[in-house]
Amino acid sequence: MFGIRWTTDLSRTFIRVQWTSEDPVHSVRATQKHFAPPLGLGTSDLDKASGLYGEGVVKFAQMNLGRQVGNGECWTLAHDALEFVRGVTSPRVMVSNGTIHGQCIYSRDASRTLSGTLENVRRGDIVQYLECKFERRVNGRVVYSSSAGAPDHTSYVLLCVSN
Repeated sequence: MFGIRWTTDLSRTFIRVQWTSEDPVHSVRATQKHFAPPLGLGTSDLDKASGLYGEGVVKFAQMNLGRQVGNGECWTLAHDALEFVRGVTSPRVMVSNGTIHGQCIYSRDASRTLSGTLENVRRGDIVQYLECKFERRVNGRVVYSSSAGAPDHTSYVLLCVSN
C-alpha cells in the first residue's frame, strides 16, 4: 500500500495493490481510496494558531540569523522552524510539504488578490513567493526593482506594521 498527498490542497489518495505469489499475473487486485482536502480554519482558529506557533517560528528564525540551516535553502529554514515549533507546542503543527507551509491565508498575483486579505497576515507567518518581482516607483518611474523566487522563494513575517 502507498499513499499520495497532493501538496496543492492536502487531499490524499491511498492505493493498495495485492496479488498471490502462486499466480501474480492473474490475481492482481487494486483498490483506491480518496480523501478530500481538510476544511480550512476560520478566523478565530487562525488567530489561535498564530498565538500558538507564530512566536516560535520568529524565535527559530532569530536564533539562526546569520547561520546556515540544513542545506542553506530558504525552504529548509521554514521546514525546520515548523519542526522546532512542533517539538515545543501542543497541538502539533504540520511541517512544510513542497511549497505548502500550512493554510494559505493570503494569495495575490501581479494584478489582483486571489484570496484573503493582508489583515490576515500575522507575525511568524511563512510567505511563499512564486516568481515574484518588487518595484518601488516615484512619479510612475521605477527607482528600485528586485525579484524573489526564481522559481520559488520562502520568507517569514517578523514584523507587522499597520497603517
